[in-house]
Amino acid sequence: MTRKMVPPEVQETLLLDPVLGFVPPALVARWRNMSTSAHAPQPDAAWYAAVRQADEMRSICVRALRDAGAPLLLGTDTANPFVVPGLSVHEELSLLVGAGLTPYEALRAGTAEAAAFLGTPEESGTIAPGKRADLLLVTGNPLEDVGNAARQVGVAVGGVWMAHDTLMAELREVPRRCRWGTRSSTSHRKTIRRTRRGSTAVHASASDPVPDRMTRFQALVAAGERSAQQTCS
Repeated sequence: MTRKMVPPEVQETLLLDPVLGFVPPALVARWRNMSTSAHAPQPDAAWYAAVRQADEMRSICVRALRDAGAPLLLGTDTANPFVVPGLSVHEELSLLVGAGLTPYEALRAGTAEAAAFLGTPEESGTIAPGKRADLLLVTGNPLEDVGNAARQVGVAVGGVWMAHDTLMAELREVPRRCRWGTRSSTSHRKTIRRTRRGSTAVHASASDPVPDRMTRFQALVAAGERSAQQTCS
């Protein structure tokens, strides 16, 4: 339910978000121009108005699915512009509530419903004796304000406690450990190459035909995922 397909002037504000430091620079570079290079050659106010209408339609669909009793899952639409894996889950929770779900229903979409979808309801998804001790401790009641889910004290994974400050220190090490470097992403015309480990280079520019750009972008995302698995330690 991302709502970050936005005009360039709004993109400039999003690009200042420090959480983008957790995203490979090549992907951030693609996000900068995605609204023009991947979806419309020259988007105007009417185009963005249509995008906002589509946003509202998605909210209506989510509400209708909830009313019909359909199970819903929490997600972050990774690789959509300015949607940071993991961290954006709190934005998704807020959007689900904005679409008409209660905070309880939104939280279930990422816990009990997720466990049911994965076929592991006996192991995870809820807090009960004998289940995995995967817990999130927060300040404030997220059933009153789903935003409180982001006010974390720490998490337990498999019964191992990790304080919030410890996790944030680990996150700050991600760019260095993944060797993303400090390459600038300010150019409006990009050529992205990935040649390490003998992989095929991926090129994209604003002059590419739209279908070809999308194919190349998808290839770039796939290459980035492989690179992250290979280079992060």
